[in-house]
Amino acid sequence: RLEQNKQDPNKLAIAWQQQSPILRSRFAAGAKDVLSSINHDAFKTRILASTAQCEAALNHTTSSSSHHDSNKIKQELPMHGMDYYYMKMNPDDMFEASTLDSHAIFGPLFGANLIERFNVYKRVNTLQSKEQPERNEIAVVDIKLGTRLNGHGGVVHGGIISLLFDTALGFAYHICLLDDNQNNIAVTANLKIDFRAPFREGSEAVVRVYLDRMEGRKIFFSANLESKDGSVVYAEASSLFIKVDRSKVLKNK
Repeated sequence: RLEQNKQDPNKLAIAWQQQSPILRSRFAAGAKDVLSSINHDAFKTRILASTAQCEAALNHTTSSSSHHDSNKIKQELPMHGMDYYYMKMNPDDMFEASTLDSHAIFGPLFGANLIERFNVYKRVNTLQSKEQPERNEIAVVDIKLGTRLNGHGGVVHGGIISLLFDTALGFAYHICLLDDNQNNIAVTANLKIDFRAPFREGSEAVVRVYLDRMEGRKIFFSANLESKDGSVVYAEASSLFIKVDRSKVLKNK
């Protein structure tokens, strides 16, 4: 988008502001060639300063203390209008080591040319508003896939996309009910997916997860798999999770 609009500083500004904080940070690594061709020095300086803030925030690991987990990254962005930040989640917080090794995403399907990146970020709002947002975003997952997870030639298999959604929603449940009864877990009761556009092999994308509502043991989520600039929605999902007693689902070893 920057390449397309590099001659128009107003369009550049709009394109930049539409990116999420996480995506702005990713931009820093791959934008040098585009930035070098942009003649608007003031705007170029603004982008570089902003990406530097994001990159520093993503690469900064909070020191271990009684209030912070050293494995989590608190992304605080001192930008005008920002009333939230993202905190990177650790899969170890959700899964035992033996479970993690056999987990589809973090085990056999994780690696070169497979699922190359699956980073989950919890959204933390810093301002409390009496007005409820139309959609309550609670997590963003930063994804990169390789070239060995396809269905049709060059297009990621729909079953893999379903797996990405289901796992992202599982993290969302963990976020929502972190302080819930530890004897409870949530299981997927249903997962409906509408495929909107081909998701090409080797692509990067994000899954945005929204909490729609909670009714007793029922938790309703929705999510989008979309391009990093938000211009393409590859798939949309809606799901129902049910809280159940852990002992009824997991085998005792």
